[in-house]
Amino acid sequence: MLSLKHQELSNQQNKGYLPEDLWEKDLDQWLSAKPGHQKWIPENQEIGYLKEPPTCFTTVDALKGIGLGLYERTEKMGRREEMRMAALLQTKGFHKDAQEKTINGVRGYYWHKAD
Repeated sequence: MLSLKHQELSNQQNKGYLPEDLWEKDLDQWLSAKPGHQKWIPENQEIGYLKEPPTCFTTVDALKGIGLGLYERTEKMGRREEMRMAALLQTKGFHKDAQEKTINGVRGYYWHKAD
């Protein structure tokens, strides 16, 4: 078994061999809150202009933030899409709360950046 330091070095080296997720670019844009584009705002549960990056959101909010399921009812947001987004958020350094919370009337497991 590798030490934590050696495991981190191994992960950094192996990252170059991993395929890039096509959602990563859209997620980065949503998380960085680039001005001038309408995006999903978790606090308001609507589309609008983000003024600052989202800090606390659900997996479904992140999926809507990249544009999945916003405009067409035919797009399916199921467990597969949620698991893919959760894995991507973990690679970005986000952690999911262990218990459900209700924030602005929306109950769910919320993601936040580690302190």
